Amino acid sequence: MNLFFGIQIAPYRIDLCNTLAREYDYAIFHLDRTVDLGFDQSRVEGLAQFEDHRYPKPGWGPRTYRRFRSLLRQYRPETVLVSEFSLTTLWMILFSRLGRRRFRVVSVCDDSIDMITGNDFSFRHRLARRIVPLFLDNLIVPSEETAAWYRRHFGKGVSFPIIADEVRLRADLEKALPVAEDLFSSLGLAGRKVVLFVGRLIPLKNVDLLIRALPDDPSVTLLVVGSGPCREEWEALARQSGRDVRFLGQRGGPDLSAVFLLGDVLVLPSRVEAFGAVVNEALVAGLSVLVSSRAGARVLVDSENGMVADPSVESLASALAELLARIPARTQVELRGDKMPYTFHDRLEEAFSSL
Repeated sequence: MNLFFGIQIAPYRIDLCNTLAREYDYAIFHLDRTVDLGFDQSRVEGLAQFEDHRYPKPGWGPRTYRRFRSLLRQYRPETVLVSEFSLTTLWMILFSRLGRRRFRVVSVCDDSIDMITGNDFSFRHRLARRIVPLFLDNLIVPSEETAAWYRRHFGKGVSFPIIADEVRLRADLEKALPVAEDLFSSLGLAGRKVVLFVGRLIPLKNVDLLIRALPDDPSVTLLVVGSGPCREEWEALARQSGRDVRFLGQRGGPDLSAVFLLGDVLVLPSRVEAFGAVVNEALVAGLSVLVSSRAGARVLVDSENGMVADPSVESLASALAELLARIPARTQVELRGDKMPYTFHDRLEEAFSSL
C-alpha cells in the first residue's frame, strides 16, 4: 500500500483523496490540526470515502522520527505522496535515501508558472523550490507550463490541475436547483446578467478591482460570495460606485452550489493565486469565466469557455464587457452544460501513468 501525507482535507482535494484510496491503493493521512480556510471542514470530511488517518504536526526530534518510521514499516510503500516542500516532505526524503528500504517520494505541489517566475508567496518557498526537487523522485503540479519548467531544471514534473470530479459536482448542482430557483426569485435576478465572485475577501483577491471594472449597466449584477476582513471596505466601495453589487456572505453545501447556478460569468481577479479551484466549479456549472493571468487556473480557459486578463481595472473591464455581450439575460434557472475542457478521471489517469 502507498501513502499520501496531506496537510488539510479540503474540497478541492477530496476527490483526489477518494480516488487515490479507491483506485490507487493509498492510505490517506492529514495533519490532526486544521485552520480556517473559509469552508465547512466537517462537511468536506463527510464527503470522504476513505479512512482519514491523522498525524501530528512533525518536528525535527526523535518523536517524529519514531512515528514516521513506524508508519513506513507498517505500510512498506512503493510511493509516498507529500504536500509541497513541507517538513513531512523532508522527512520522507531522508527515510527514502538513508533508510533500509527505498521508496519513491513525489510532491503534490500547487506552484503556478506565475509564482515560479517572480510572483511567489514567500522567499522561503522560492528557496525550497530550488533545492528540494533535486531529491524528489517526481512532482505533480497544476499545469503543463509548470511541469515543463521543472522538467527543464530538474528533469522531473507531471501536470494534474486542481480539479474535482465533475460527476459529483453535477449531482450537487442538480440537488441545488430548488435552492437556486428561490434565490433567483428573492434576489430579483430575472432579466439580469449575473457576474459572480466566490472566495475569501482578502486583499490578494482584488475584488475592489472587479467592482471598479463592472460596466455601468443597470442590468448587470455582481454577487460576491465569501467572508473576510475586506468586506466592509468593499461594500463601501460598491455603494460609492453606484453599481448593483450584492454581498451574500460565506456559503457552503447546496447554498454554494446554488450560487453557481445563478451566475453567468465567474471572475477570479486575483493578483496572486496558486490555482483557483473555484474556476473548475464554475466551468462544470456551465458559466463562462474571466481569470486573472496571475492565477494557475488560467490553464482551464480556452476560446470557448472564457478569457484571461491581467489583474487591472482596464483589462478586466474590457474582457468582462466582451464576455457579457455574448450572454443573453436569463429569465429562469436551469442546469447548463459542462464547459470543462477535460474530465477529472482522464487527467488523473494520464498524470499517474507518467509518474
